[in-house]
Amino acid sequence: MKISKIIKGIMGLGIVGGTAYLAYKIGEANGEINERYRDDSDIEFDDEDEIRFYGNMDEPDDGCIAPAEKYTMEDLEDISLSEEECENDSEFLPLDSITLISKNETRSLLLFGVTKGFISNKCIRDILNVDFDKAMEIIFEFQKAGYIGEKAGNYRYPVKVKFDNYVKLLKTERKNEKHTPK
Repeated sequence: MKISKIIKGIMGLGIVGGTAYLAYKIGEANGEINERYRDDSDIEFDDEDEIRFYGNMDEPDDGCIAPAEKYTMEDLEDISLSEEECENDSEFLPLDSITLISKNETRSLLLFGVTKGFISNKCIRDILNVDFDKAMEIIFEFQKAGYIGEKAGNYRYPVKVKFDNYVKLLKTERKNEKHTPK
């Protein structure tokens, strides 16, 4: 090792140590000043307390944490009925509606879009090794199924499907496969 590297290392350690010592002294000075202010004030403290509270200071209610709402069993039944109605009326077509590519490719392409938040023609071409026109046909099918929206900036199509919707689509596909005879 060269002597210059050793000197630079020692200087670096000195700078780090000096900075740590300076931070300690500044913190010590701030603590002493705070103690003086507390001693001069008319608030009395018990030395036995581990935590010192300054009087009866209450923070104003900023509404960040809402109080818990109480639900009854009737409310729960109403909620479950509305969920059943929503399941039958889905905004997305089933995965079988994509006919240009296989089911596995549809699933993986949709999962890619869900994780990225968008899909583009270039992504489809890179993933499926297809040409530009075939990728545009796939995009139009995905739009018809409701999976992606209209073209946004940078030739990207935002994906409307969230992860929980993606899981529901997979579950309905599995149910349909079980009920169809082979």
